[in-house]
Amino acid sequence: MFLSAKRSTLLRRKIELSATLSKGLLILENLASSPTSKGLTAIASEADLTKSNTHRVLVTLKKFGFIQQDADRNYRCTMKLWKLGYTVLTQTDLPSVSSQAMRFLADSCNESVHLSVLDGLQVLYVDKLESDRPVRAYTQKGGNSPLHCVATGKILLAYNYRHLRSSVCAKLQRYTSATITSPRRLDKEMESIVANGYAINCGEFREEVYGVAAPIFDPTGGTIASIGISGPSTRLTTDTIEKLIPKVVQAGKMVTAELAGLQHSFRSE
Repeated sequence: MFLSAKRSTLLRRKIELSATLSKGLLILENLASSPTSKGLTAIASEADLTKSNTHRVLVTLKKFGFIQQDADRNYRCTMKLWKLGYTVLTQTDLPSVSSQAMRFLADSCNESVHLSVLDGLQVLYVDKLESDRPVRAYTQKGGNSPLHCVATGKILLAYNYRHLRSSVCAKLQRYTSATITSPRRLDKEMESIVANGYAINCGEFREEVYGVAAPIFDPTGGTIASIGISGPSTRLTTDTIEKLIPKVVQAGKMVTAELAGLQHSFRSE
């Protein structure tokens, strides 16, 4: 009789733990999809939970680094979620998944192609296809560039701006006369990038190098990488860039579709 009662208690505890986890995941998804931070009352109302239950979950999520509070004591997600997503991404071998799109872009544009991810407050080039032209933009696979002044970096910054703005705006270093160093101007640039679906670099990191990039989305809609081209300004003129934008955007959509297909395959196994 005692063992049966003990087993029943353990079962109830497992069910309670599952319920608690469900509440935590529900709140986490709610915050991750919100463009602004939220207060306790709003979170509890949207999750259909009591304030006391919601507060306990928020305290736990904050303790483990998944959320943080701003100056108004409202809650928002941290970059830890992105880091978890990036860990999963690296297990899918992003360069292999993106190889067809990169080759398409190289053949279509005949310029150097970059595949990039976030690396702190910089962009990391995880793969590259060099242009076969004698004069080309120089970057190195495994190398870094500032987020706010290269095309692939500006894409990653724009789509993760809510989490990165304060850190990036505190260090807006000037590299050329075209580098954006005003937080207000950067705000407008990021808004425009998200609205248009692509980013352009007009000599903002190196004066004679221009580029254009597009986002790569994971199956949940998060921007986990970017793909783009770069080349000398003598070839990548404003008119040329305008003609190449659809190709770059198409390449981003190709990788996004590949990642969605991978997720479907994993779920089917």
